[in-house]
Amino acid sequence: MAAIVVTLSLVVMNIMAAFSVSAADDIPQRPQPQRLVNDLAQIFSASQISSLEQKLVAFDDSTSNQITVVTVSDLNGYEPAEFATKIGIAWGVGSKDFNNGIVLLVKPKTESSSGQVSIQIGYGLEGAIPDAWLFNFSTAGISTGVISMQVSMMNQDQSYSPC
Repeated sequence: MAAIVVTLSLVVMNIMAAFSVSAADDIPQRPQPQRLVNDLAQIFSASQISSLEQKLVAFDDSTSNQITVVTVSDLNGYEPAEFATKIGIAWGVGSKDFNNGIVLLVKPKTESSSGQVSIQIGYGLEGAIPDAWLFNFSTAGISTGVISMQVSMMNQDQSYSPC
């Protein structure tokens, strides 16, 4: 009798697991090795990725504040701000002690959907960088817009250190 109960319990648990979708499954896995430019939507050239990565690593090294650029082709049903926040938490962007990470998320425009951008700022940087950034990506193109935004954030944040 106990074996039947255990077997039924395992069957029920397997069925529940098969039909449940965890939020972590909707968020891209943290890259290994960790990078600051994660072009999952493939909108940047190799030289743009390399240049951005070098600038962001140097910025992280000199300020301890970390900016991660993530491009995705689908938000998996999330609002951009929620998706970017989940990436920041899941990937551990910024320092745990200072909560000084920034996620710049870009979902480029496609034939069937509009483009979306979200910048999520850790609480530790709210004094240095405003929550609301307005930037027109359509005039310069998405990759140029991201590069310009990244430079603007780094310039504004250059002197700020949460330590």
